[in-house]
Amino acid sequence: MKSAVILLVLATMVIGPGWLGAQEVPTYSDLSRPLELAPAGGADRERIGRLYSANGFGSPGEAETVWWAGKLASGLTDEQLSLAVLGGGSEVVDTLTQQLRSEYLDAFGPPPPPERDAAGAGEPAADPADAEPDERQTPETSPAAAVDAKRGDGESGPGWVSRTASSVKSWGARKGKDALAGFSRLPDPVRRFAGRGVDRALSGAAWVGDLFDGAAETLAGSVTGREEEGRWIPYQNGVPFPSFERQAVRQTLDLAGEWRFERTRADHALSLSPRTRATLARLEAEGGGRHSAGFDDTGWERRQVPCSDNAMRGPMGRPESYEDGSWWRRTVDVPLGWRGRYVRFVCYGANYTADVWVNGKHAGAHEGGYTSWTLDVSRLLRPGRKNSIAIRLDNIPWQSTNAILPYARADWHNFGGLYRDLYLEACAPVSIQNAYVRSARPDGSLEVDLVVFNRRPTPQRVQLVVAVKRAMVSETAPSLLTLDAAQLAGPEVARADASVDVPGGQARMVRVPMDVPQARAWSPGMPNLYVLQADSRSAAGDTDTLSTQFGFRTIEVDREAPRLLANGEPAPALAGVARHEDHPESGRALPSRQVKDDLLLIRDRLRANFLRTAHYPNHPLTYLLTDRLGLVAWEEIPFYWVNDARAYRVLARRGLPLAMWREMVLRDYNRPSIWFWSAANECGPIGARRKHIKTLREDLRERYDDGRLVTQSAAADYPGPFDQTMAECDVVAWTLYFGIGFEARDRFKKDLSQTLAGTREFLEKAHKYFPDKPVIASEFGYWATPEGGLAPDQLKFFEEAMKAFEERSTMDRRGTPRKCGFVAGWAWWAAFDYFTVHTGVSTFGAFQADRQTTRPVLEAMANRYGAYSGWRGE
Repeated sequence: MKSAVILLVLATMVIGPGWLGAQEVPTYSDLSRPLELAPAGGADRERIGRLYSANGFGSPGEAETVWWAGKLASGLTDEQLSLAVLGGGSEVVDTLTQQLRSEYLDAFGPPPPPERDAAGAGEPAADPADAEPDERQTPETSPAAAVDAKRGDGESGPGWVSRTASSVKSWGARKGKDALAGFSRLPDPVRRFAGRGVDRALSGAAWVGDLFDGAAETLAGSVTGREEEGRWIPYQNGVPFPSFERQAVRQTLDLAGEWRFERTRADHALSLSPRTRATLARLEAEGGGRHSAGFDDTGWERRQVPCSDNAMRGPMGRPESYEDGSWWRRTVDVPLGWRGRYVRFVCYGANYTADVWVNGKHAGAHEGGYTSWTLDVSRLLRPGRKNSIAIRLDNIPWQSTNAILPYARADWHNFGGLYRDLYLEACAPVSIQNAYVRSARPDGSLEVDLVVFNRRPTPQRVQLVVAVKRAMVSETAPSLLTLDAAQLAGPEVARADASVDVPGGQARMVRVPMDVPQARAWSPGMPNLYVLQADSRSAAGDTDTLSTQFGFRTIEVDREAPRLLANGEPAPALAGVARHEDHPESGRALPSRQVKDDLLLIRDRLRANFLRTAHYPNHPLTYLLTDRLGLVAWEEIPFYWVNDARAYRVLARRGLPLAMWREMVLRDYNRPSIWFWSAANECGPIGARRKHIKTLREDLRERYDDGRLVTQSAAADYPGPFDQTMAECDVVAWTLYFGIGFEARDRFKKDLSQTLAGTREFLEKAHKYFPDKPVIASEFGYWATPEGGLAPDQLKFFEEAMKAFEERSTMDRRGTPRKCGFVAGWAWWAAFDYFTVHTGVSTFGAFQADRQTTRPVLEAMANRYGAYSGWRGE
């Protein structure tokens, strides 16, 4: 009873008499500037802004203590409460801080000791996906620290609030156990939305976060850059960042096939440590010699790589949950002719940290499960003999630390394993490592940045010939699935020559301008493609060829209207869906034909022209196919549910978001189908998030600008349509789930009668705050339940939300631009059911996970989307 009274008092202080109707809504021009005092009569925006930023409140536990106190007691919507707080001036923050200090901790009291099992061991649940949130505490966030601070000499403000909020959070993790006991029995979407709130409120285990928050060293991000003669050249693991398109003219050894496999316990803190001699010694000791060339692995399990390290249990069965270490080994014969070559080990994706040994010698390490990486193994191989390759993987458990990405218990399945392509590639000592199509405009003008790497000790003058050829794409030919652009090359349409001097052991970038007469532009309706082929010859006689797929395309925001311009013309409305890289037979290790089949279902059955590839970079083939099939793509790094400022600091200090951003952009730089780079999904504190997006955007614009649009997918209820972080984005985008949780006082209650009104109101306000930026609904969707009992509600939600989008779409169904339009696109969540650690199977799909069983929403989607995508089917 006492706590309820306190919540009511807090809400009364926040709301205040007569505030709500009298306050002026902040405008985009106000929010796009650094926080400062508003004009006379306005609120003290600098102090109040800190309520939602890292500057005043360091975590959701601090800001949301105030937020939810007012919200739950008053029944106000998120926006109403935001306006009330924004209108309250500095007195509100001062009063709330004092109230927290004087009453809140006393009301709840210090938390009791952790509950233990009957044996007193307190061991975690066997399945990490079913385990309770880890409740480890640091000295800074312990209840005792908060109590000591309360009894101190008058200390107040954000530091005290942080400790108190952490105490309340820890108390809630234990006291709320009974209330949350039925969480697993709640409907699919309730858990989807509540899961985010539970993660924000209860997560906080940060053993590695504590380690790295003040540490000087950590496992370094894999991508760096060097300024050479005025050009920024990206490097990965010490060598020039390569093209991850296959090059058939080079000799390769495909490492797909049978590997020996064994699960082990991994020291996760060690996995995130810098690879010093001491660290390597500890890694090798932990492995018990598994890295050694002569290690006996005959008793190990056999696995066909690529594969997910999780037992699959059918379309409706939850995959096995395993989050820990594993070792993988195999032996390969390396041709004698590879002696003296530059040989790269290439991996398209392995989760989460990977260490590679070749013939018992450590070749390097990589962090991140969704981006591609390479290692130089030239000096470790023994050409003409058998060579051993050993890989240690550590799939660090989600929610065990805030130093990894994602670190929250994300809403998909945490597959481990070597689940994408692996191969060895032998290059000439002087070779072309990448070709960045820096500018390819519809008028046929072209600029290409070629990166030439000289592995020889002496300087080399390198002659270059660059040719542009039409790509010959057939959706029925095997070449549709090729990773080698040369297999698509048709007639040559342009040619240019260049030369560059490259010092020994170094790389140089040379820019080659070209003009292609009568160039055919790429668009979703007409996916015209070209192949760029670059040939090199060094003074020492080394020759090499690199081919890449590209298209002539520009994408920009119209300066005269909040809409997209594609190739200088109003872009079609983007009618899209999202897709997780996930299949009930193979987990994340989808065979290439399945990727193709998925995208054809999206294009031809759903009639979409827009694909959001979930919350992480997919296999490189995915984006080669969106190029070839005419689907606009949105690609994103797994900066997902990062909801406290401390995590931002830890991740930024580790350099992890920037490394993943660079790996994503540089790998898929030449894909004309990708229009959007997304920096985050549904993340927290405004100040920290804005800084994060700004850092990534500026790195892109200053070093490797590709003309694409930077965005994020923000939660519409966190904090609302006035989200200041959108000032750093070219296009503003939110997840919109009105009618199933956003505006209801009871967040577990759905009211589909509010879907149209809530979506419409949000879009109008978002446009008011950001009048110059197109709006995208990056997510909207509804669950159907495994039995399909809510499929009619799913259909209704789709129809109601679509009404709101179409009222303000930038293009009508006839393909005519609309003067009143500002909604550039929308993406239904999702095309297919997928696996998630929260509920087993997420039933948001238009298709079930088997890709055969459909729901009623599919036909409605096809009927509406077809007009926008210009679908011309039978």
